[in-house]
Amino acid sequence: MIFMEKTTKAQLTDELINALQESTNEIIFLNNALAASLGLNTTDFRCVNLLMRYGPVPAGKLAELTGLSTGAITSVVDRLEKAGYVKRLNNTKDRRTKIIKLVENKQLAKMQSNFFQNRVDLMESYSNQELEVIIHFTKHMVKSSKRLRVELSISKGKP
Repeated sequence: MIFMEKTTKAQLTDELINALQESTNEIIFLNNALAASLGLNTTDFRCVNLLMRYGPVPAGKLAELTGLSTGAITSVVDRLEKAGYVKRLNNTKDRRTKIIKLVENKQLAKMQSNFFQNRVDLMESYSNQELEVIIHFTKHMVKSSKRLRVELSISKGKP
């Protein structure tokens, strides 16, 4: 475990908040760079990223995951389909909707593999117990962020 010179909870909290803010910014910059390397804008890349994580999903679910309207998702899927990243499939459970599926793409697969290996290499220096703490903290951060996002949407009149 890495110990820091800061000893009070307030100092550690400040240090963690600063590190999280810096991490968030770097993740945004990284996503922008990854999107640009694939010839995508950040919104389209975010949808590709979600499809890599969740697999094929109905277009409405993709809209829900991104917070975009169904009309906006239609435009995103049109662009991604034209660029050769996704295809629309008939939804056998609901003929009114389409399933959005990633198309095999060597550049995307290589990018995903490199990113995954980078993260695995980073985690190698932590013990199982430290990783459990990081996982616990990260899951709570995600829940907190989702809750705040929903509150912001509601305050702006969006469901």
